[in-house]
Amino acid sequence: MVETLIMVLGVIAGFSLLKVKEHRRIAVVNLNNKVQLIAVALIIFIMGINLGSMEDFAHKMLTMGLPNASVKPLNLFMGI
Repeated sequence: MVETLIMVLGVIAGFSLLKVKEHRRIAVVNLNNKVQLIAVALIIFIMGINLGSMEDFAHKMLTMGLPNASVKPLNLFMGI
């Protein structure tokens, strides 16, 4: 619910930019792009911290797809 409210507020803010002069609108869009980039980088960094704090993370990554590894190439080759 909170995510929907935040998105609606963003849509309203974006719609209000239609009434702003073009040079100011471009500045706001450029700022928005930078904020998005920083936010995504921060999310990825925090996910890395969470994964790195798991004791058996390396073992899980190495063994994650092994049970299906022999089946998938055959399925792709035969079109199954």
